Amino acid sequence: MSAMTMLRELPGVTRAWPDKGHRLLFEWIDGAGRLRAGCINAQGAVQLAEPSRDPELPTLAPSPDARLLVHRLGRRAVTAEGQRITKHLPVGKPAGVADALRDAARACERAGIAHPRLLEESGCRLSMTVVPGQPLAQWGLPGIEGWQQLVECWPRVCAYDPGGLRAHGPEAEAQTLRRWFLRAKEFGVRADLDRLEPGIEAACRAVTESCSPLVVAHRDLHPGQMLWDGQRLGVVDWDTMCLAPAALDVANLWAHVELSRTQRQWEEDLAELVLGLLDELCTRLGIGPVDFGIYVRAARWRLAMVHAFRPAALPWLDDWLSLCSAPMHSTMSLSERNRS
Repeated sequence: MSAMTMLRELPGVTRAWPDKGHRLLFEWIDGAGRLRAGCINAQGAVQLAEPSRDPELPTLAPSPDARLLVHRLGRRAVTAEGQRITKHLPVGKPAGVADALRDAARACERAGIAHPRLLEESGCRLSMTVVPGQPLAQWGLPGIEGWQQLVECWPRVCAYDPGGLRAHGPEAEAQTLRRWFLRAKEFGVRADLDRLEPGIEAACRAVTESCSPLVVAHRDLHPGQMLWDGQRLGVVDWDTMCLAPAALDVANLWAHVELSRTQRQWEEDLAELVLGLLDELCTRLGIGPVDFGIYVRAARWRLAMVHAFRPAALPWLDDWLSLCSAPMHSTMSLSERNRS
């Protein structure tokens, strides 16, 4: 039995990722409601980790006071305890994450955005403060002021360069999409990947040929990373902070809003309002409609490949792939309408 076949037969799987050695890593909710981690090898054999245990993450341990939020076996785990969030990482990994957190703090303070503050750093973990609020993804219409604050604040994040940030240019972004597609083919996540390949390759070529200045970027910005407490916007999970085209973060947000609509998690009126605000943010950042359309298309395809590994995506993934395959001019139809 293949790893993907076994994954789809496991109850309670919430997320899954391809890994080296033709393994799949996954998170699942066990019968007691606990978040657990596991992996499946190329032959379909399943390994389940004990709750809050991981031999590659030596600081992760069960605690009656800590809640496990994320656990990607052998790679990372995140726990919450009181007003402290702790990231548990393999030995030697926290240093780069801590540097990104410090750089992000300076950018966010300049912009007036709430952010996690580093409390403790060791060879295997980072502890930071909790950012107040709930994800904007969960707020619905009452959270629209948070999106408005993003439009006001984000250009100041983009304009701040602390120096020394690594660059993630168009070629690197195209390579990210290609890598996800190649992993999807390796694991056979769908039977129609050959049919999808020309569209994905066209998106990669368009990104590679795009030309826009690099700015400070989050590189994994989505509504779940943005917190709103009714007064102030916060942004978390800055591990991937870099210099990237300004369109990258905004296009990622745009695609996530479309995805929430496709999943029937957002109503049409909310999606239209937020997309209109993101269009305004494009104007403030000087992102042209052609470049933006290119990055939206790439973001859509990337999300398709990421979610193709998750069993929960099966009910809506075909609809999403139809949007990915739509002609380029339809990508920007709402944006062009807003600007007219």
